[in-house]
Amino acid sequence: MTFNDIVEFAERYDNLYIYGAGEMGKFLLEALKDKDIEVSGFIVSDDQSIAKPTRFGIPVIKLSNWHKSDAVLNSGIFIALSTYYRANIVNNLKEKNIFDYFVVQNEALNESIRKLHPIKSENFLHTINPVSRSWGFERGKPIDRVYIEKFLQNASKDLQGASDILEVGSDDYSRKFFPDTVKPVKYHVLHYEQGMDLTNEKTLQKDLCDVFICTQVFNFIYDVKSAIRGAYYLLKPGGTLLTTVQGCIGQTSRTDMKLWGDYWRFTDLGFGKLVKEVFGEEQVQVYPYGNALAATAFVQGLAMEDLPDATLLDPIESEYAINIGIIAHKKG
Repeated sequence: MTFNDIVEFAERYDNLYIYGAGEMGKFLLEALKDKDIEVSGFIVSDDQSIAKPTRFGIPVIKLSNWHKSDAVLNSGIFIALSTYYRANIVNNLKEKNIFDYFVVQNEALNESIRKLHPIKSENFLHTINPVSRSWGFERGKPIDRVYIEKFLQNASKDLQGASDILEVGSDDYSRKFFPDTVKPVKYHVLHYEQGMDLTNEKTLQKDLCDVFICTQVFNFIYDVKSAIRGAYYLLKPGGTLLTTVQGCIGQTSRTDMKLWGDYWRFTDLGFGKLVKEVFGEEQVQVYPYGNALAATAFVQGLAMEDLPDATLLDPIESEYAINIGIIAHKKG
């Protein structure tokens, strides 16, 4: 898929709507405006609250209300949401006999945003405005995600015999790095909004998983030591925690701060010591990721695709660590 496919879909309809009023919807709206394509509104699911009737200057409408209105006539819908939500949204539309939709793939949208906002490195020392305040998600793969996936790729190699994988928020990394193509795998998801609190063992299932993938979570938990104990509690004897946290470099997430808090940034020594106090000194391996160039790119909100050569991220300088990965084994 390319951005031209998105434009071709848009040209078929008199009215266009974007399903998803989040960051991805915002970036799609911006890219379409650059092509002089108007969007009539955002559509959100019926169970989603609407804080304001408009967003980015256009109406926000619940799906049922939109479906009952005349707006359905000759209208096309762009589905601009993360992969985790897309299948449910598509099913909801099909149940209402709505088939004039187009699922926007991240890569096509990322490419259009990079063309719309090219990198001007000479501006780095002449403005306080970064290239992106969304960590580069709209431009491609954020720099820290490159390191997270590199860590998980390396750490998962010796754990392919695991049968129960737990992940926070979704099972995307679980399925990517622990596929069920060789043997059956049961995927579990820890949802904080459903009452599963790492700091409260009463809300957790003891000995649930062989591997617990917990990426970029502990920064957002105030009682981080209790949360690490909660991770230990969830693991079966002999199980492994694969966790990453943000290092001392990078922006604060104001969205997460409003939702549940953004409290900590770590050094490899500090976070490593916290985990070792729970799992044991010999059971923990610590891996810092980053260098001066990676740190600069991350602060500016560049994506991997913005770099002239992605191998520039390979050298590790621990004093510029933007991510810290930890493998922690629970004794059998």
